[in-house]
Amino acid sequence: MVYPTIYESIMIFKQGILNYFCNIANYFQLFYLLASISQSIFHLILGPFEPLSKLIMVFVIALTIKRTFSFMRIFQDYSPIVTMLFSVIYDLRIFLLFYFIMICMFSLVISTLGLGNKKLGVFKEFYDEGIKEEGEAFEYPGIEFEQISYMISSII
Repeated sequence: MVYPTIYESIMIFKQGILNYFCNIANYFQLFYLLASISQSIFHLILGPFEPLSKLIMVFVIALTIKRTFSFMRIFQDYSPIVTMLFSVIYDLRIFLLFYFIMICMFSLVISTLGLGNKKLGVFKEFYDEGIKEEGEAFEYPGIEFEQISYMISSII
């Protein structure tokens, strides 16, 4: 995080604020910096295993992958491979959107049926027995569906 911050600060100083913000690519660089800083803050405050921290981490990783591929275009050996990867991902955008919608819909359906709810549905007896035996709550099968459905319902 230190190097990109210093680099972007130097670019702002050299180009000037108005010229720097005329280029749309610079907004993505600043978004990467802000996302990285917020990821560090949320990891310190909430912890790395909270859903919000994980969500920010996914965005930072996606931005990092794009930045890495963009920098790999500089090298002559990697340029055709990177160009091919970008074109394949661009061509698969409709399929990837369809796949994302299907995952969201199946998560909502499974949550509605109670498979992701520890107090209803198929896992109720398993959950109640586990509480009696252990004396405390534990993660039950289907916790992922509950978390995904909470995320989707909060977006909707």
